[in-house]
Amino acid sequence: MQIVFAPVVPIWLLVLLLPLLLLAVYAALPRWPARILASCGVLVCLLLLLNPARLREERAAVPDTLLLLRDTTLSNQLGERPAATEAAIAAVKQWAAAQNIEVREQSLTGSERAGVTPETSAVVVVGDGHHLEALAASGVPVSVLLTDDPARPDAAPRLLEAPGFGLVGQAPTVRIFLNEPETLRVVSAAGAKTQTLTAGEHSLTLPPLVAGANVFYLQQDVLPGEVIANNNAFSFVINGVRERLKVLLVSGFPHPGTRVWRDVLLRDPAVDLVHFTILRRPESVDAARRDELSLIPFPVDELFGARLRNFDIVILDQYNQRGLLADAYLYNIADFSKNGGALLLVTGAEFSGSASLAASPLAAVLPLRPLQGAAVPQQLMRAGDMALAQPPLKLTARGAIPAALNNMSISVYTADEQQIIAVEDAKKPSGRVAHINSGGLWQSGRIPAEQQQYYALLQRLTQWLLRYPGTESSPARLTLSPEGLVASGVTLWTPSGSEAIEGGTITRVTPPPGVYAVTTSDGIVSSAVNWTDAKETNSIEIDIKAVEAVTDETGGTVKIMPQIVTDLPHSPRRHTRLLGQQQQAVLPPLLAACLGLSFFLLSWIVSLPQRRLR
Repeated sequence: MQIVFAPVVPIWLLVLLLPLLLLAVYAALPRWPARILASCGVLVCLLLLLNPARLREERAAVPDTLLLLRDTTLSNQLGERPAATEAAIAAVKQWAAAQNIEVREQSLTGSERAGVTPETSAVVVVGDGHHLEALAASGVPVSVLLTDDPARPDAAPRLLEAPGFGLVGQAPTVRIFLNEPETLRVVSAAGAKTQTLTAGEHSLTLPPLVAGANVFYLQQDVLPGEVIANNNAFSFVINGVRERLKVLLVSGFPHPGTRVWRDVLLRDPAVDLVHFTILRRPESVDAARRDELSLIPFPVDELFGARLRNFDIVILDQYNQRGLLADAYLYNIADFSKNGGALLLVTGAEFSGSASLAASPLAAVLPLRPLQGAAVPQQLMRAGDMALAQPPLKLTARGAIPAALNNMSISVYTADEQQIIAVEDAKKPSGRVAHINSGGLWQSGRIPAEQQQYYALLQRLTQWLLRYPGTESSPARLTLSPEGLVASGVTLWTPSGSEAIEGGTITRVTPPPGVYAVTTSDGIVSSAVNWTDAKETNSIEIDIKAVEAVTDETGGTVKIMPQIVTDLPHSPRRHTRLLGQQQQAVLPPLLAACLGLSFFLLSWIVSLPQRRLR
C-alpha cells in the first residue's frame, strides 16, 4: 500500500496560497491559540485540494526468462550441426520447463545484448561458438551449447598471397597455409597434380601459365574423422600475358594480301613478326658477288631448323611446292605443330594443283583436302559451334576451291555446303591447325563494310590456335542460376572430391556451400565459383578458448552436444506482475470540510474575549 496524490488544482498554486493564507490568518487573529486553530483549518483545506488516496496493488509472481539464441549462420548449417542444434534446443526447453523458467527464442546475429531484458536470468547460445562478443556484457550468465566437437579435425587451406599477372610459360609462385598435413591437389591448365605437404605456410610453385585467365583450383583431401569438408578447397585466377608473340609468316609469292597480313599482325605492338617470300631455290648458284645480287639466299636452315621452335605461330600464306623449301623443312613444320606449335594455312587456287601442300609432308596435319569439279562458293556462313564462330560473319569467299574435311577436323565456316575455314582441334601436347580455304579472303580487309568482321575473325582464330582460355570448341562451364549450380563439362570438382559429369550436364538445386570447379576433357579447369559466402564457409572451426572467455566472464558454462543438459547457471530475478489497482481516499471531502470549518469556528470562539476587551 502507498499514498498517492491527485491535486485538484496545480501544485504551484497551492504552494503560492499557503504562505498567503497563513499571513492572512496571522493578521486577522490577535491571539496565538486562535491563529494556530485557523492555520490548522487552512492546512486541512489545502490537504483536501491535494486529494490524497491510499493505493492498493494486486501482484502475482512472474517466472524468470531464459534467452535462447539459435545460431542460424551458414557455418552452423553444415554437417551434423543442424541436427545437433535441434536436439540441444529441445533439451534446453525441457530443462527450463522443469525450473519454471520461460524461454524466449531468437536468432543469433552477433548483436544480441539488446535482447537481454530485466526479467532475463540467463542466456543460452546453441551453435558453433561464433558471434559471442556482444554477449560478454549481458550481466547474466551466458552458457554455450556447442553443436560440434572442437577437437574434430578440419582441413582449411587458405591462400595467403598470389600474383595477379604472370608471363606465359613461366611458373608462378603463391603462398598458402595448411592447418592440417595432408595431400593437396592442384587443378589448373596443366591438369591435376597432387603433392603431400605438412601443416604450416608453404611457397607453392604452380604449373606454367597459358595466355589469358588461368583458373587454379586447390583441393585438400578429406582428413580421417573430418565431417565437414566444405572449406577444403579454394580457387584463384592469375592472368597470363605474353611478353612477345613471335610469328613466322611465309608467303608463296608476292601479292597484295601480304600487306593486309602485315597490317593485321603489326597492329599489336607485342607481336614480333618475321615475314619473307622465298623466290629462289636453296641450290641456286650465282657467280656474281653477294652485294650485287637482288635476291640473296635466305637462312632457311637456321630458320626452319633450330630456331623454328622459338615461334608461337607459323603462317603459310598461299605457299605451294615449287622446290623452294625442301621436304625436310616441311617435316619440321609438321613436327612443330605436333609438338604444340600453332599452324595457320591460307590457300587459294594453288591448293588444287599438283604442287599442293596436300601432297606434301604437311598433309598429315591439314584439316582439308582438295576436291575436283565442284562449284566455287561465294559467301561465308556459320557452321558448327566453335567459340571462334561466334557471332556469324558475312564475308565474300574469293578464290576458294572445293575441299573436304580430313580426319577429325571441324568445319567452322562453310558456303554453299563447301568448306571455307576448317580447324584441327588436336589435344595437348599437339598444337592446333587452322586452314583458310580462300586465297582472296584478304580483300575483306580492304572493304570498309567487311573490314571489322575480317579483323575479328583473324583475332579469334589466332586466339583459338594459341589456346586462349574460353576458345575451346566445347568449353566446360560452371554457372549459378536461381535453380542452383549448373555444370557442363567432363569432371565436376567439389570440396570433398570429384565426380564425372554424366550426360554432359549436372544440376545441383541446393548444393552444399563451398568452392566448385569444372574441367574439360584435357583436364583443364575452365571455371570455378563459390556457391555461398566465402567468409562463412571458411570459418567453420570452433575456437574453444574464445567461447570459454565469454562464459567464464559471465559465469556461464560450455557443453558439447550431445551432452545431457542437467543444469544451466542462471540468476533468479523474482519479478512480479501487476494484476490490478484500488484507490481509497485518505480524507473524505465531507469530513475534511467539516474538520476545516470546526478549526475556523474554534479559532473564532477563542478570539472572542480579546475582541470584547477592545
